[in-house]
Amino acid sequence: MNSVLDPNPSGYPTLVLLHGLGASKDSWVFQIDPFVKANMRPVAMDIPGFGEAPPPPHCKWEIPKVAGDLARQIKSITDEPVILIGLSLGGCLSLQIILDHPGIVGGAVLVNTFASLRNSHPSEVLYFLRRGFSIGLAGMEKQAALVAERVFPHPGQELYRQTVINEILASDPVVYRRAMIELFRLNLAPRLPEIDCPVLIISGEEDSTVSKRTQEVLVGSIRSSTQVIISDSGHATPVDQPEAFNAEVIKFVSQVTKIGSNLVD
Repeated sequence: MNSVLDPNPSGYPTLVLLHGLGASKDSWVFQIDPFVKANMRPVAMDIPGFGEAPPPPHCKWEIPKVAGDLARQIKSITDEPVILIGLSLGGCLSLQIILDHPGIVGGAVLVNTFASLRNSHPSEVLYFLRRGFSIGLAGMEKQAALVAERVFPHPGQELYRQTVINEILASDPVVYRRAMIELFRLNLAPRLPEIDCPVLIISGEEDSTVSKRTQEVLVGSIRSSTQVIISDSGHATPVDQPEAFNAEVIKFVSQVTKIGSNLVD
């Protein structure tokens, strides 16, 4: 079993890609080759408990502890600061890593994610509650179908919907449920002003999972942040608009590397 995909160890800088809830490192399939061609080092990691990564060694799946596990894994891969790229759950973990382990982060791309679900739009909260109830009452099959339809609602996205279903069904239901509880409990909003590394916030214009209002908390609270809204995109922007997403990431990474304020030359 290999929970890390590292196809270009000589590339620079190192981009650590953290997937969304129920997904795996394989969800970055549309990013790996373009980033390698840009002479960067994309490193896609399975979050502990998902994909091929075993559950964390501690008793409970908790965001601060899992972020610590990922930080130690990153340190074992490179001594230089990395660019974190996190989607949804991966973005929440990226925020926790930046705040708790700032020395290993030179910049971050936060994709359709949040620091807290508190004060979110009622429809957003209702969706997460439906997901929580579906796990307990109807099992992972119902959960998988609900998420797949929400993330990829359009005709012609059947292949993507089936991929989501397959990945969620392959997840450990205990870890999945615990991760959802942790997302409900998360509240990093008060700490966002502590962040001083460059941050790009990428938002899908049609994201119905994490609302624009929730994502605007990141934009308003992280001083060093900029936001890009990708049109015709939902929650899974790296998949439904890969070319636009990749172009924005490559541009951001090039700017951060050129400035050299956080990355080592």
